[in-house]
Amino acid sequence: MFLIAIILLILILLYNIYTQRQLIKSYSGNLRELIDEADAVKRDLETLMDGAVNLSRQIIEDLDGKIQVAATNQAQQVEVKDNYQEAAEKQEQDKQVAAAYLAQIDAEKSSPMVQEQEPDYFVMHPYIAVKTLYNNGLTVTEIAKTLGRGQGEVKLILNLCTKKKAI
Repeated sequence: MFLIAIILLILILLYNIYTQRQLIKSYSGNLRELIDEADAVKRDLETLMDGAVNLSRQIIEDLDGKIQVAATNQAQQVEVKDNYQEAAEKQEQDKQVAAAYLAQIDAEKSSPMVQEQEPDYFVMHPYIAVKTLYNNGLTVTEIAKTLGRGQGEVKLILNLCTKKKAI
């Protein structure tokens, strides 16, 4: 009987070892599947990271391009503003020259004792000089010779003067 008890104990022990071995195989299989899934997730994350890095580079390149365009536009706006200011200053100078010339003419007309002095037409704006000389009775040829300009230019300026009056 004692022998039967020992055999029975050995059988129970063998059964326990067998079931534990089956559990270990099952757990190791599950662990292997989990490791394979983790590797797949890792590959997916690496692919996503590569895509994000590429997208970031593209966004940076686009922004750099837009910054360069904005800087170019700003430089062009500054240049246009400078040109406008220069033109306004030139126009103001021309107005001052014309006003000084008209004041000089008025002063000469009001004082008969003063000798008439020839104004400096080369300092004046061509538009003003041509108009003034024409109003004083000079012909196109005489105006061209006086100012050292072509007759076509003088005719063009006179045409512009008359068109401006018509409007």
